[in-house]
Amino acid sequence: MAAVLYSALGASNTTSSLLHSRFNYRCCNSVGPIGFAPTGLSFDPVSSVLYGLTSNNSVNPRSVITVDINTGAGTLVAALSGLFGHRRLFRYCDRRRRADVWRLEPSAGSHGMIKINKANGVCTVVGAPYSSDRVGGLGFDSTGVLWHVPGAAGNHIGTLDTTTGAQTNVSVVGSFLGQIINAAKFGPGDICFIIYTDFGGSPTWLATVDVLTGLITTIGFTLSGMDAIAWSGGSLAPAAKARFDGAPAFRVAR
Repeated sequence: MAAVLYSALGASNTTSSLLHSRFNYRCCNSVGPIGFAPTGLSFDPVSSVLYGLTSNNSVNPRSVITVDINTGAGTLVAALSGLFGHRRLFRYCDRRRRADVWRLEPSAGSHGMIKINKANGVCTVVGAPYSSDRVGGLGFDSTGVLWHVPGAAGNHIGTLDTTTGAQTNVSVVGSFLGQIINAAKFGPGDICFIIYTDFGGSPTWLATVDVLTGLITTIGFTLSGMDAIAWSGGSLAPAAKARFDGAPAFRVAR
């Protein structure tokens, strides 16, 4: 099955449609309204259900939802609990153990990691908060290593210990056209895809980042406000030799 990139417009929106684009076609099409504004999307590796975390601006903010990939319709699962006083959340799903694992930013300059039970929204802190670079996106590669791609140029890309939350720095984010990275997910061929934007959410770009060197390669413009992505289908392994042809256009089908 060909790889499909699903996305949503969670930034500053109260609701969003579910969008999808096939890797070879470089286009973005609407599946249907979600009814929420997810700021994170991840597939359960066993059930293939698409889960999301809603933004602070969304209908039912800071909640776990499921999203029907055939209609786009979102269903509320549970509100997050146990995070009182925390300011901001960033997200990813553990493909190997079916546990939703999420990173949180409780206050400026202090970061930590939590797990969220996707059945009831209960949050458990993993390790103590620590100082780090601006949080951008997180994702597991095909070998099960969790990577953190920070939100700004000059910040450190690294691997995260899922037991302690400690980061091991690997490279530094290179320069790019925008100012902040909103999301990161590994796709076909173990390529790390990112969404970045200027502050304010417009314009917004789809790009790739080499996590070993920090080099960012911009693919092209996408919809303003996009800040949640998830891959379905295809092989994430490098052996698949999936390639991106580097064409500059990322056409949005409306």
